[in-house]
Amino acid sequence: MELQKAHPRQHKEKDGGIQTVSQININKDKPFFRQLTRKLEHLIFPGEGICVICKKSLKDIEKGICSDCISQIPPITEPYCTKCGKPLLGNNRNKLCSDCLLMPNRYFLQNRSYGKYEDILKKAIILYKYKNKKSLSDPLGSLMLSTFKKQNWQPPEYIIPVPLSRKRLRGRGFNQAELLASVISKKIGIPVLNKNLLRTRATEHQTKLGKIQRQENVKGAFKIIDSSMIRGKTLLLIDDVYTTGATLNECSKVLKEAGASRIYSLTLAVGRGF
Repeated sequence: MELQKAHPRQHKEKDGGIQTVSQININKDKPFFRQLTRKLEHLIFPGEGICVICKKSLKDIEKGICSDCISQIPPITEPYCTKCGKPLLGNNRNKLCSDCLLMPNRYFLQNRSYGKYEDILKKAIILYKYKNKKSLSDPLGSLMLSTFKKQNWQPPEYIIPVPLSRKRLRGRGFNQAELLASVISKKIGIPVLNKNLLRTRATEHQTKLGKIQRQENVKGAFKIIDSSMIRGKTLLLIDDVYTTGATLNECSKVLKEAGASRIYSLTLAVGRGF
């Protein structure tokens, strides 16, 4: 997939010269400044300098989780469902999983996930979402990006995170999908559109519900504010975990009805039921 990179913005210096953002970042990334920044973070946020999984000290370039633990999170490999990306059993001759066979009306073209919701990845997601470990958004978002780059998808024009209800957003303090979308956006230069798809009401946690209940739970729970923003556009939906696809499918339905041309979805993990 070929993506066009935006030209670096330019900033004027006091002497009238021009300095690009990339040059500014290089200056800030000198070892001295990295070490100083890390020491200050340790003083202000105790515990932020250790891996949330193995508790070892993090290197300067690591955030939240160490590279050794990251390397132990295996990506999903074939065979997997050609529609939703769920792993298939070795003796499964179908190209679709049981969910996609039973629910053919998928409004997204394809979903892909980095790994299975188990072991280190499961623990990291729980810490990220429920223990306020927002620093994990960077390494976890990078895993998602690695999956995105492998796809032969039409380049999206907007990245759209699955929205939370106001109640859940107040309780959690942040939208985990929005932070992941922001990480991906910064690395590939595609803008995040995070105020156009809204959740109209609070819903029950999907983890407590069965397949049919999940569909009913999110039915009619989303709306578009300005359809002109997405009409004829290729979109990339972002969420943290894909289980039955009910939430992503309902979001895709609303986007499709508002005029979106193509909708892909990308998640960090695929949940139980694979």
